[in-house]
Parts: sequence; structure tokens; C-alpha cells
Amino acid sequence: MEVATIPDASAELASLQSEAAELAQGFKDDISPDEIALPLIKLAQALTDEVQQGKAKAGEFINSITGKSYGNELEFVVVDRFKGYFFSKKGSPKGWAARADQDVVPDSWPEEYAGKRFSDLDDIEPNFKALVNAGAREWESGPPISTTHNYIGFVKGEPQVPVRVSLMRTSAPAAITINTLLKLQQAQWDCYIKLGVEENVNSSGQKSHKVTASEGEPTDDAAKVEAIRMAVAIKNAKSVALVGDEEADAQVVTPEAGKGAIDLD
Repeated sequence: MEVATIPDASAELASLQSEAAELAQGFKDDISPDEIALPLIKLAQALTDEVQQGKAKAGEFINSITGKSYGNELEFVVVDRFKGYFFSKKGSPKGWAARADQDVVPDSWPEEYAGKRFSDLDDIEPNFKALVNAGAREWESGPPISTTHNYIGFVKGEPQVPVRVSLMRTSAPAAITINTLLKLQQAQWDCYIKLGVEENVNSSGQKSHKVTASEGEPTDDAAKVEAIRMAVAIKNAKSVALVGDEEADAQVVTPEAGKGAIDLD
């Protein structure tokens, strides 16, 4: 009886390494940056899809692409940061996102904004605040288009998976803390940033969650190497596009004092 011969796949794979590397690199080079959705680490609220589907709980950090939950605390290495804009329709947890350094509003945004210059819009947070401070507009529920603070890096233990953390008005204090901690470091990747969750209950008894931030442990040499590699890759790529997967603010933020209290920058 003839016994079938099982090919030595390991040996064959080894012999094809140079061809495989060239083909794999060519495949990746053909995928442009604007065809890639950078995973967002978002803080789940009661209306978040994953919570509604029973895949996560409100107050947990979730990877928007993989659906992985990190619980209510994670450590994060920052390699880059930028400001963005976010708009959502009233009563909806979803919305549209863009980089603040973009000149023109993307065509994917609602018709009333698409194709216009961000700098010309009264609804973006900086222009909205100026109008409120000048007495030409009421604060009410705040600017329709909010400023977001975005950080690109990786979660501790996942150094080769770039992700983005986006913070809006309710989590602006966390952004200020992160910026202060990074400013004190020799390099932004010298320590982990520990992200946590704080629960709020409004006068109606509704619960919401916001991000908190504090200094984590110093990074080791391996984490620094991965962070530097990621920073170089981001620098050499086109600007990171935002795909509108943020969650809207969980609650309305109303200034507690006079006009000066609205400035969160």
C-alpha cells in the first residue's frame, strides 16, 4: 500500500520567503491611507451599539473595529496627537468626524456643511464660543460641531496595533491631563497613560461616563522601540483620516459660571 507523502510546508515556506515578502509589501503598498480605518478606542455609553447588542457594558473601553472590550481601565502609549471636529444630530449617538487641520468639510458630512470651509462655519466650537462671548448667540446645548482631542498610539501589550483615542467636551479635563503629562516627559512614549472611567448621574437620574487620565508606569525599551517605529510610519504616511465612528457626548455640558467658563482650550 502506497503511503501519501506530506510535503514539508515549513521548508517550502522558508524557500519562498523573499518572494513572499515582496508580494506582501506590494499588497500593503497598494492600500492607500484613505482606505484604512484606524481603530478607535471608544468609551461605551448606554446607547452605544455594542451595549445595545449585549456585547459590552456601559463604561467599558471598546475597540471600534474588533469589538474587543478592555474593561474600565487601560494603559496607552501616545505617539502622536491632533485636534479634530465632530458633529452629531440631536438625539443620535452617531455622527461625522474630521481633522481640525482640514480646510474643507468632507463631502460625507450633512449637506448644510459639506464642501464649506471649516473656518467659515459659525457652528464649529472656536467660532461658536466667540459668538457666545460677544453676546451674538446663546450657549444652550453647546456648539453643534465639537472639538475633539485625538491621540494615536497603542494599548499596553498590543504594540503593533495602532489605535486612536478621541476625547470630546465631557472628557476635556482628561485631555488636559494627558497633554500635561506628555509635556513633562522627555519623549511622549516614555510612560504609559492610564485611562479610567468616571460615572456621572444627572438631575434626572440618567447615568453617563467620561474618561479620566493619570500617569502610568514608565515604558520599557521594547515599548519605546515600537512607539518610535509607529511614530515614523505615521510621519511618513498621509494624514490619518477620521471615519466618524466617535460616540456623541453622553450629556450636555453647560457652563457653570459666566462667559469665560466656556473656554475649555
